[in-house]
Amino acid sequence: MWRRLALVMALGGSLSACAGGPRVGGSYERVANPSNVLATDLALARLAREKGQLDALSKYATSGAIVLSSMGGTAFPASGKAADNAKADSWVPQSVWASCDGSLVVTYGAITKADGASGEYATVWQRQSKGDFKWAVHLENLKSTAPLAPDFIQAKVADCAKRDRPGPFQRESGKSAMALVNQLTATGGEGVSHDRTLSYRWRHTGDDTKFSVTMKRNGQDEDVLTMQAQGGR
Repeated sequence: MWRRLALVMALGGSLSACAGGPRVGGSYERVANPSNVLATDLALARLAREKGQLDALSKYATSGAIVLSSMGGTAFPASGKAADNAKADSWVPQSVWASCDGSLVVTYGAITKADGASGEYATVWQRQSKGDFKWAVHLENLKSTAPLAPDFIQAKVADCAKRDRPGPFQRESGKSAMALVNQLTATGGEGVSHDRTLSYRWRHTGDDTKFSVTMKRNGQDEDVLTMQAQGGR
């Protein structure tokens, strides 16, 4: 865990050129800071071990947070049981994708359940009006082999259109820069960053739920993550 925290700190330094600007008079510079979300994901995992998983997840959840499984999407915390609060899973983020403006971020990594099962997970994070991050979507695939830990956490930030690049007076209020999350459709749901450089969607058919993430890279929409939901919080 300490090695992971060190990597997050190193990542924050290496991404200083695109680090999120400080909060000034209730406004934010429109730039991403993936290291903030990685630190939040790790803090959530630590709090789950110390205070109980459901309590920790509730503290960091958006008001409309959902958990995906092979049966589709379920509102949190309706998907959990109070008796499970003492059971804490263990997870470590290995990759992160952020929109140019930092309003939407997705983390991906390996997870080990309290019962010993393991696999992969993904979490969608939405920046709040005060600059903190809360999770909006979570899914796990426990039928997949847990991804091997990389030497370094992989972080990617979506390309920015020229009009979206930060400048000395180019700021937006935190509230207006929030991403749209959990917009329900007939067969699933979707969300998109405020600047539309990062988006996700999930589709449920029969007993299968598929989740994908797309980001702007080199002027094109690039699929950066695709996975199935099997199991969940």
